Amino acid sequence: MTQRTRLALGLADHTCSLCGKGVPRLVESRNVRRLRDRLSLRWDPNVRLTEVCPVCGCRTRLDHAGSSAFPTERHP
Repeated sequence: MTQRTRLALGLADHTCSLCGKGVPRLVESRNVRRLRDRLSLRWDPNVRLTEVCPVCGCRTRLDHAGSSAFPTERHP
């Protein structure tokens, strides 16, 4: 199993979908690049974005960086 690193991105702007009490934290995790991965030209970091509720412990994997999680900046 490959080693993963996690980065807390902040809080979501909605309550937990399971318990409805806590505000989930956004967590990004990706594979750690080791020596043999540095030699491979086709190495993929495999980034995962999940929401983790501190109250009930529910983990929800996000398929995309939704507009509620990361507002996009629009330039005129």
